[in-house]
Amino acid sequence: MNSNIFYYVIAVLLLNSCKSEQPSLSYPEYYRGYNEIKVLLNNDQIDEAIVQFDSLTIRVPHVPSSNYFRMAIACAERGKCDLAAKYLEHSLINGKEYGKGMGRNKTIDLCSLEVNQILKKEISIHNEYFNLDYKTKIDSMFVNDQNARSGSNMDEMQFVDSINMQYLLTLIEKYGYPGEKLIGHVSAFNAFILILHMDRDKNNQLFKSILDEAYNNGQIWPRGYAWIIDRRRSWGDENLEPYYYHMPSKNYAQFNKTQIDEINRRRDSIGLDKK
Repeated sequence: MNSNIFYYVIAVLLLNSCKSEQPSLSYPEYYRGYNEIKVLLNNDQIDEAIVQFDSLTIRVPHVPSSNYFRMAIACAERGKCDLAAKYLEHSLINGKEYGKGMGRNKTIDLCSLEVNQILKKEISIHNEYFNLDYKTKIDSMFVNDQNARSGSNMDEMQFVDSINMQYLLTLIEKYGYPGEKLIGHVSAFNAFILILHMDRDKNNQLFKSILDEAYNNGQIWPRGYAWIIDRRRSWGDENLEPYYYHMPSKNYAQFNKTQIDEINRRRDSIGLDKK
């Protein structure tokens, strides 16, 4: 047996034997750990990456489907087709819709036999885990949002935003936050755009607690969370700067070390890299 495979098998066995003893991770800790895994993958240290990734995934309530999918691609590229299939299935369960979404990593080009076996189950997986009624409602609201923005009637756009905001709050109260595990990653991103456009939510008074809970359950990623929070600051009457986490401030080049350190502290507090 290849020594790397032997050590991987031993590590997995040890990991499985003590799952119940693993302490839970906060999401900032999870994202810092996942950033380290990306470095391992970039350095072609796939076996170490697999062990570390598996140790992370059992310690948080929800693993972003994109993280599972990235591991599936990495394994397929290195001929680890059984592991690629395992991670792909976890990705589908957690909200991935194969071939859809943003970015270049939408499909797996290798391990076609194993991948296709999993994809045969995709519809049944989504029917089991998704709230399809909720998904349809979010997508319909998103269409209205985009149609309102395709014209030049500001009053109509603000009216649609206001209606959408009230309806979305009602849906969240009924079903929970529209994250990918509940409605799939495509519709979850549509919901993110809807929230991003609700600029009348002064200082995040309506959505801040909702976003906090969604982040702590792994249903909104750090950059998305930061984008919404800082957009409110930039669009508010005060136009507050410096931004807390993400959006580039017009005055960033003039910040002193103390200001930059504070922004990096905030970024680290939600699992973002330093500026």
